[in-house]
Amino acid sequence: IQYVQPKAREVDETDLKILQIIASNARIPTIEIAKRLNLSIQTVSQRLKKLLKSKVIESFRPMIDLSKMGYYWYKLFFILKNHKKKQDILNYCAQHPNIVYAYETTNRDDLEIEMEVESYDKFKEILDDIRTKFDDTIDSYRFVIWNKEQKILFFNVDI
Repeated sequence: IQYVQPKAREVDETDLKILQIIASNARIPTIEIAKRLNLSIQTVSQRLKKLLKSKVIESFRPMIDLSKMGYYWYKLFFILKNHKKKQDILNYCAQHPNIVYAYETTNRDDLEIEMEVESYDKFKEILDDIRTKFDDTIDSYRFVIWNKEQKILFFNVDI
């Protein structure tokens, strides 16, 4: 496996300051950013458009409280005994409507799966289905339920 360094984008100190502000509150009005940085609204707006166009900003994501919608977030950790069918499990996950993330890991677990379900019974039904379909592949598993996701500041650079 060869790692390819991504091409660096040109981002100056003003862009970094804008990124710091929106990292903690992506819904902050442009006028408020302009006031904090002593810039014109047009300058902030143009810089945000440039950061979006150059993919420095990939998206703005909402923070959703699943429990208020009657859903729970479970995370499964699998250790596999047969890695030949790892892709089959990932394909299964990609097709399942309750599974939102499935990925290989480099820690002690081989796969991690995250799902949103309306009850423990639904979680158990999906887990049992995975275990039945891939019994010859799964060595062991464990799971956790997330009852609250904390906001994480994804961008924190000293300027």
